[in-house]
Amino acid sequence: LSSMLGEQEAVRGAGSAALVASGTSGEMALVAGARGWLEAGHATYMLEVADRYREQAGLGGSGGGLARVHAFLRVGACVGDYAFRGVRTAGDAVRMDFDGGRFDTTWQRLYYLVRSGYAAEAAELAEELRGSAGGDTAQWLREWASLRWR
Repeated sequence: LSSMLGEQEAVRGAGSAALVASGTSGEMALVAGARGWLEAGHATYMLEVADRYREQAGLGGSGGGLARVHAFLRVGACVGDYAFRGVRTAGDAVRMDFDGGRFDTTWQRLYYLVRSGYAAEAAELAEELRGSAGGDTAQWLREWASLRWR
């Protein structure tokens, strides 16, 4: 809560002239802090899950948002509490599309990228997958990524 309120206090402490000049209200600063806190928390959670199940995650040395989401999805396809319903068959993990498999994870990847604060990477992915992600999705994600609430 302190990290969410920190930005609000910084805006409030700047004085009303700065608020008018920046166009940022105290409420928007609180929303921005909450968004950042939630995104950072989920990104941390994904890394913790991938670290806990290193073999299944296959994260390797790549540290970008999409690589982290791929690792998180791999764990979700294989490991008990994280297993996606209907993804596993007869105890074998299903290979996902980003690993050369047939299980389509387009929307899961877009969701987890946005949920974890990687909206710009989600927009890039939507542009690459334009057919399965819908025509306007990349534009909407670029707009979301460009919001400067933080």
